[in-house]
Amino acid sequence: MIADQIPPLKLGARVVVDLLERHVSGTDFSLFNVAAQRSAAMQKSFLSCLSELQSNIKGSPYTKASLKSVIHRYYSGPDSSFISRLDLGTVNLVDAMFDEMLEKGRFDSEAWELIVKTKIPVLKLITQDLSFLFSPRNIARKFLNNLTLTLISSPNSTDDPMRVALAGFVEKIVLKYEADTGVVNTVCIDAQTWFAGNQQRLELVQEKVVRSESSKNKKVVAEPRVVDLINRCFSGTDQPELMTGFVVDVWRNVLRIISIEDGDQGARWKRAVGLTESMASFYSACADANSIEKYQRFLPTMMKSVRLLIADCIKDRSPEDAMESFELIATALVAGAIPESEKFIPLALESKVVDVYERKVTASGVCNSLSELDVGDWVRIVTARKTIEACRLTVKSDGDAPWIFINQSGQKIAKKTREELEAGLSQGTLKLIGKGLWVDDFLEHAFYDLSLILKEPLPKKEVEPEREEEDTAEVILKDRLLSDSDEAQEENDDAQVPDMVKGSAALILKPQDDKEDRLPEVVEGRLSVEEDSEPVVEPSEEELQASARALNDLQVGGWIVLVPGVFGVSLDAEVRLKLAVVVKGGNKYIFVNRLGIKQLELDRPRFVNAVALGEISIVDNGIQFSSALEKVVRNIQKVSR
Repeated sequence: MIADQIPPLKLGARVVVDLLERHVSGTDFSLFNVAAQRSAAMQKSFLSCLSELQSNIKGSPYTKASLKSVIHRYYSGPDSSFISRLDLGTVNLVDAMFDEMLEKGRFDSEAWELIVKTKIPVLKLITQDLSFLFSPRNIARKFLNNLTLTLISSPNSTDDPMRVALAGFVEKIVLKYEADTGVVNTVCIDAQTWFAGNQQRLELVQEKVVRSESSKNKKVVAEPRVVDLINRCFSGTDQPELMTGFVVDVWRNVLRIISIEDGDQGARWKRAVGLTESMASFYSACADANSIEKYQRFLPTMMKSVRLLIADCIKDRSPEDAMESFELIATALVAGAIPESEKFIPLALESKVVDVYERKVTASGVCNSLSELDVGDWVRIVTARKTIEACRLTVKSDGDAPWIFINQSGQKIAKKTREELEAGLSQGTLKLIGKGLWVDDFLEHAFYDLSLILKEPLPKKEVEPEREEEDTAEVILKDRLLSDSDEAQEENDDAQVPDMVKGSAALILKPQDDKEDRLPEVVEGRLSVEEDSEPVVEPSEEELQASARALNDLQVGGWIVLVPGVFGVSLDAEVRLKLAVVVKGGNKYIFVNRLGIKQLELDRPRFVNAVALGEISIVDNGIQFSSALEKVVRNIQKVSR
């Protein structure tokens, strides 16, 4: 196919810079003195501006105005300094991202005030580390996704523990983040552990709901299976009254329970089917002198099997009492007695299905939207009390059976039929959220729409005065970043510009040939990150300590998510794995997929480092140890031996 021949869009530093520069509009040139390139002095001035703004919001209500309008005050006046096109584009992009999140989330004022407190830290972080925009492993980006999703729901009280915890994480970032991005990552790793604890409770409730609904669904198919078996074996046969009474009462209940618990492939069900067939032919066979002897030999074994199944399934009465009528008639028949009989009347199956009904859908296109909703996706529900609940789809049913949603705390369950959901969408009381990864969604669409945004040329009056200063600054910055001969100059540069800024600046100033400067074509669903686009950064001691704390809370049965390309597990998609075994005193971790197949083995230092770098996220701290997981562990232990 032609689409397969087009290379995917590489999300490296050059494409990111192009995205940011295209977010500067023509009207911005009348508000700011915009420079084509970013010099070290501009970079330092811009970061100082952001740090001052961040300092001003400590302990005080934060304005919900756009960042551009706030930053404009620092760049206006007769002695206004230049701002680079790259930095101004970053400001506009962050403004647009938060505006879209506000529109999607429709947050209450308290939640929105908490979210906008992260605007300046996020802007400063992007200025220092462009990987926020293109790397799926960026820890701060994951935190912002989780923060906005969690704050959709209305608070349960004035001092909602969830809101208090989230406010604590945000305040730590605002108070402690000056120039070291490791401070932000440390807080975000600690927050990841907190989010994983919430996920653990939610998963436990979801498991119970799914198990309950699965049992109900089994009951729906169990009764027809039982009725079909009895009618197939007994219809048209002559049966004594005691045999009929036992089959339609006690034995029918036994068959129903086995059908629910084992289905039609279990050993107990197959044994029960054979016993049912023998019961149906018992009367006619004992009336025949040639076959009665077979049943006389078979009766003790049959009695034992019937008694065992009754003991397994009937708990409200003793096995002896439950099978008394069958024991009496069976003993009499093998002794040669021929009691009166009647034709067996087939059992009727009570049907609750409405054969004819009318269904009206007022909103066009709604069905397609609901059809795209998958288990695990989120919706926003307006309750009868006019509060907001973010709920996750747990059970997606067919037909008129209700869909089941669980709220974020796991304490509330909503059951809605397809028709009720359609009505909610049309009336505005239900809004589809999807995965809730709004930062990821915004940036993905921004890169896909890159070719649709024109890059406004700089006005000549802005270009000419800056050209000489710009060229000089560019040469100086290149020499500072790329030359290893002048150690004194490097030390001076280190004092002015953080390491991550130097790395970003070096990538930005790197020459581009015509081919690289051309924007590549985009194929839907095909985004990838250049292998060498992310600078190799060693996590700080604080980040490693936060990661170690996160591992201490991880139990067997917990879940992790690996970003694409990490440890060779998957090259093109995130992978969710369960912790199956911790061996050698907690120094080795073994992970399996949902099928129980071993996928990954990590020692503790490597695991800690991967969490600190954002390559692994802990999404569930671990719930009760299941029997299925126990079998997986035993298999792994056998292989290890």
